[in-house]
Amino acid sequence: MSWTKRVDEGGTYEQPPTGPVAAVLTRIMDIGTHTDTSPMYGEQRRQQVVFMWEIAEPMMTDGRPFTVQSFYTLSMHEKANLRLMLESWRGKAFDVGEEIEIDAALGKACMLNIGESATGKAKVLSVSRLPKGMPPPVAVGPTLLFRTDEPDWGVFEQLSDFHKGKIESSEEWPRMKSHGQQTTELDAAAATESNGPGAGDFDDDIPF
Repeated sequence: MSWTKRVDEGGTYEQPPTGPVAAVLTRIMDIGTHTDTSPMYGEQRRQQVVFMWEIAEPMMTDGRPFTVQSFYTLSMHEKANLRLMLESWRGKAFDVGEEIEIDAALGKACMLNIGESATGKAKVLSVSRLPKGMPPPVAVGPTLLFRTDEPDWGVFEQLSDFHKGKIESSEEWPRMKSHGQQTTELDAAAATESNGPGAGDFDDDIPF
């Protein structure tokens, strides 16, 4: 008996609305160093980090919040997209030599301008501060930070298969594995606590 399977077009996924939306940064994931090749830039070796935001509203049809992510090269060069995004978010340029605490952005609210990629998927066009007087939204899900230089295996297990796959295909993965993949116990409160900016003066600089 032959083993057959019907060809289909694949699944369809709900996409968040385009335009300006309030959101909270819930995940920063260092996915390690990869080498990519493109017709425009040729071969590029770069360490990448993924920022994932949870959109305040509207919700998906099943009641879950929409999420949207953006990939950045982990660089603070004056022309690097990560630096430009963070400067746009806080509304102020960084000084040369300034130490940037990237993970301080976790749990912070912002305005995203969302567009569509060539394939119709949600794409973050810009990130900026909330308008004055707008109450900051609070995330539903936990805030997670994963770094390849100090891997928290408890956090790793909470990542999607897609992001795990990216990390496992990185240059750093063999070293991470050689140091022993030991799952650490997470403080349950810290793992589920949403560090949304419910207090403080939002006229001050965002501290990252």
